[in-house]
Amino acid sequence: AATVVRAVLDGRSLGAALAAMPSVGGAGRRVALIHELAYGTLRHWGTLDALVRRLVNRPLTDAVLPCLVGVALYQIAHTRAPPFAVVDYAVDAAATLARPAAKGLVNALLRRYLREREMLDAAVRADPVARWSHSGWWIDRVRRDHPDDWEAMLAAGNERPPLMLRTNARVLARDALVELREGRDRDVA
Repeated sequence: AATVVRAVLDGRSLGAALAAMPSVGGAGRRVALIHELAYGTLRHWGTLDALVRRLVNRPLTDAVLPCLVGVALYQIAHTRAPPFAVVDYAVDAAATLARPAAKGLVNALLRRYLREREMLDAAVRADPVARWSHSGWWIDRVRRDHPDDWEAMLAAGNERPPLMLRTNARVLARDALVELREGRDRDVA
């Protein structure tokens, strides 16, 4: 997921970055997890990037490391994964994605976040870009155009999108799918 996020930050589209992802074992669930982590991390990148910058004393030399730490921070804040497992996997991934010496750094950053989470989260919320995970110019525009609803609109932009289904018309017509679905809903009720 960190390499996908890095590719997007370097200018690739998310779809292209996910498609270029090397195959992974246990394909179905692992691919779904990578997609969730990449989408979620990018959705909250303003906050995650601000947190990473607060955690480090100087810029990280490996471009993928801020993304790796960002993915781990996303998991800690937005998934049910236990923090100790997130830290363990991120530390192992640091050796693979960057260099073995990066393991200690990633471990220290994530453990510091876990210790100082409330203070760090409060500190980054003071910055509008970090709080809303949108560009400053966009925040200003939404605030100006919608003075009564701007906060709700920006928050909605960070929500997980609803599930969407699309009918494969080569297999089943839309109306037939709706009819089939309605029949199952009646059977369940």
